[in-house]
Amino acid sequence: MQNEWLVNDTTPRISSVQRAHSDGNAAAVTIRLTCARRASDRIIPNDPIVPSDRIRRALAAPSLLAALSLLAALAGCSSAPPGPATTHIPTRLPTTTAPPATDPRLAAATTAYRGYVDAQLGSLVLATESLARAVDAGQQAAARRLYPAARRAYERIEPAAEIWGTLDLEIDGRANDIVAPQRFTGFHRLERGLWAAAPDPALPAVADSLVTRVRRLRTLAADIRYTVLQLTSGATELLNEIQANKITGEEERYSHLDLVDLSANVAGVLEVIAVLRPYLRTRSAALLATIDARAAVVVAELARHARRPGYEGSGYQRFTSVSIADRRRLAADVQALAEPVALLTQATSG
Repeated sequence: MQNEWLVNDTTPRISSVQRAHSDGNAAAVTIRLTCARRASDRIIPNDPIVPSDRIRRALAAPSLLAALSLLAALAGCSSAPPGPATTHIPTRLPTTTAPPATDPRLAAATTAYRGYVDAQLGSLVLATESLARAVDAGQQAAARRLYPAARRAYERIEPAAEIWGTLDLEIDGRANDIVAPQRFTGFHRLERGLWAAAPDPALPAVADSLVTRVRRLRTLAADIRYTVLQLTSGATELLNEIQANKITGEEERYSHLDLVDLSANVAGVLEVIAVLRPYLRTRSAALLATIDARAAVVVAELARHARRPGYEGSGYQRFTSVSIADRRRLAADVQALAEPVALLTQATSG
């Protein structure tokens, strides 16, 4: 059996990506990417139409279906196709993407992480609903102070949310991730309007659609059984995300609440370490000690920027007030932590 995802555009199709995948669950996959300015039969990370960080994230995804879903979404480059586009993109991942962990400590880790994700998704839905109510009531100042709580819940579990690439783009896509301006929605469209100088009449609809999508995410995630690989690669991805988008101020470019996202990413990494700790303590004690020591440095550095109540009630200072020297120090500390965290996949695979 072969599954095919097609993304039609106004430009001629000039690339076709094929990859066989056999893990006992997935069928062979063919995906035809139709998009302007493709120079060859491969995805070009530096192509200005396709954001390079999202492409790298898709190609590194532990799930082939997640990667292809995201690539297919990014391939739809036309903002005004002459006819209805054809997009067949999976919205669910198989509930068994890999054999269950044989070591009971690893099996317990994946179960515990699933509970963590479920709890964060519950918080995300509640926080987003509160945010939407404030937006609907025209309470812009209140909405701005509710925004950090919703962002914090999402950023803690971002790799799990990215299993559904198209849904992640709808919830968390930035303006430069979206080719067609009318498709720019989600948190960052809301952020742009909330921190704009003039009122944005489109915000209630944006907020309501965001609530619908985070509820959908919670429903989809309820059936997922995470693998150890998803935990370890997700921890690495969170640290890479900090260095690619958070430390630059790109992620929260309108609100400058980047320290909220950054600290939430770190919290997500620490949760992975926590659930894997019983296994690592006996199997990779030296690696665990290194991770703990370097994580403590990152946590201490973040604490230097904590404020009460903080900018927009976030618990942190406004990111534009963080000096270049402090940003560099934080980036170096995160990089130092990322190095041993990247070894977790190998440490838990045998």
